[in-house]
Amino acid sequence: MLFRSVLVVLYIRRVLWMSAIGALALVPLWALFGSKGAEDYSIRIISETMEEGDPVRQIAIILLFLVGLTFLARKPREVRRVNLMIWITIYVIMAVVSLLWSQDRLLTLRASIVAIAVVVFSLGIGCVYYGRQPQGHVHLVRAICWTSTGASMLILALAIYRGDFHVFDLTWRLGSSGHENQLSEVAAVGLLAAVGTRKQRDIWPDRVLLLFAVVIPALVVVLSKSRTTWLGLMVGILTVELCRRQSTARKLALILIMGSALGIALHVSSFERFWTRGGTSETKTLSGRTEIWDAMW
Repeated sequence: MLFRSVLVVLYIRRVLWMSAIGALALVPLWALFGSKGAEDYSIRIISETMEEGDPVRQIAIILLFLVGLTFLARKPREVRRVNLMIWITIYVIMAVVSLLWSQDRLLTLRASIVAIAVVVFSLGIGCVYYGRQPQGHVHLVRAICWTSTGASMLILALAIYRGDFHVFDLTWRLGSSGHENQLSEVAAVGLLAAVGTRKQRDIWPDRVLLLFAVVIPALVVVLSKSRTTWLGLMVGILTVELCRRQSTARKLALILIMGSALGIALHVSSFERFWTRGGTSETKTLSGRTEIWDAMW
């Protein structure tokens, strides 16, 4: 009886700890859960927020950095065991390079610090906290999936509660606070992790839970209508499937199916209307990336 009580206490402690970490990781994205429409965000307000920063986000980023640094300081050698360091390094380089074109050096520096803080947090949690556990990979994937699913559920619930849930209106997008792309990315991270590990019974012994972790984020990804996320998710799923140990014929069939689905989405009129999100594709962004994409094209 005492042994069972100890196990229950340890399990609850771990759940509470990871719930707190998951909530802290979502604090910088608190605008995703806001109720203001995109039209309520003037260019002046957005510009001031970008230049001055948000104290709540700044505190959360500092805490994430300190949490990750604490774990790394305790067991710095654990990072050497990670077989994905080359890909993490490439990702960091791409993230930094993507910030260098900004004309505001202070803004570039702040964004770079945020990226570094997130990487330190990820390495500390992933390499040390979960890496030293016997089944750390199982708990890590579940934490990612349930954080993403929980955020998706909250976003859907808030939209329904506010009466801003119009799935049959092609001009409507889930996430009316002007942060639809970020919202979609949060859901896509958990969705990709769930789809990529769906065949691993140690992670998903209950298929109902797997279905739940796939359907809810997938619904948010579809309704948020973030075209960049859709394409990125398709490429991610395709990459995961091609890396599996399966016949060449199945891999070619998968490429054909994904390509056909993309072709249908681009050329069928009903999908095209949904894809263009009610004609909002001409909206310019403060980052200037629209002009950059036009120039590159």
